[in-house]
Amino acid sequence: KGDTGRAVELIGKAIKQSPDNPLYYNNLGNAYTNKGNYESAIASYRRAVDINHLFGEAHNNLGNALTQIGRPDEAIACFKKAIQARPDMAVAYFSLGRSLKELGFMESALAAVQQAVRVQENYPRAHYLLGQIFMEEGRLKEAETCFKKAVAFIPDSAEIYYSLGNVYRD
Repeated sequence: KGDTGRAVELIGKAIKQSPDNPLYYNNLGNAYTNKGNYESAIASYRRAVDINHLFGEAHNNLGNALTQIGRPDEAIACFKKAIQARPDMAVAYFSLGRSLKELGFMESALAAVQQAVRVQENYPRAHYLLGQIFMEEGRLKEAETCFKKAVAFIPDSAEIYYSLGNVYRD
């Protein structure tokens, strides 16, 4: 419903009754993230992974929150932990690839995002990110293929059409 303040309050009550449930802390972190309160989200995600170090979603969410506050190196470590915990979690490979790309590690970024697509073929954001990486590397034919796959999943995306148009322009 978009009432994140109420969500924080109610999840907090659940935590008081069951303080060792990592899912509650993960969801509390999600509520804080929705409010833009990344420091509190980070604390909640950290608590979730302290309780269950194999909680891949919480590691991934922690990495995303760290990315939001400009701590990409720590975020990358979290994405790698998410992948260790859940090798079938496409979003963790995607998140890792996005962060590696932002830091300029294009080969590693490419490998991570390609793995995201191998794990989940119908992942339009991953196809789009692959297209961006290929575009930056000057690999226009591969970028075109990726953008076409992405737009097949999201046919009303101006951003994807724009990127595909840039491939044809170049």
